[in-house]
Amino acid sequence: MPLRLDLSPLLEYPEAWRRQGKGLLFSSEVLWWHAQHSTPEALAMPAASLLGGYALEHLLKGLRVKQLRAAGESILVKGRLRRELTRHDLITLAEAAGVPLARHERFLLERLTVTITWGGRYIAPKDVGETDSPTMSSTDQEAIRRFAAKLEDMLEGKEPVDYDKLLNATDRPPHDH
Repeated sequence: MPLRLDLSPLLEYPEAWRRQGKGLLFSSEVLWWHAQHSTPEALAMPAASLLGGYALEHLLKGLRVKQLRAAGESILVKGRLRRELTRHDLITLAEAAGVPLARHERFLLERLTVTITWGGRYIAPKDVGETDSPTMSSTDQEAIRRFAAKLEDMLEGKEPVDYDKLLNATDRPPHDH
């Protein structure tokens, strides 16, 4: 019989979310390495993407928990994790946490949302009918790594880089004074 513990107090600590996310990211990296060095890439990529998506989900939720606590809001409501923290939509989580998303980051999170919702776990979605296809790219490993670093910086209180705003600023001609 497994040991029964109440681990729910951990849900209130951004550091607990961060550590879980880092562990998932490390596991994802191991699978990416394995895919590149010893197995047919197609066999390991879905699992690596799944773990990478879960890692980003945990880091986003850790950031959101940090923000909610700073605002004096409860993480647990009626003995359950507040609803916004039970979802797997990475874009909604990023927007709630105020993470600026460049187009390439939004595309990554859209694809990883499909992966963590069903694409990395099942051969088809549980609901019958057409759906978004889980797609992966050979650049996902680096994209996941960079977005995780951005979230880590935000968890440490650093201002995130808004790549689209930065690119748009460089497209404009300089002002004449």
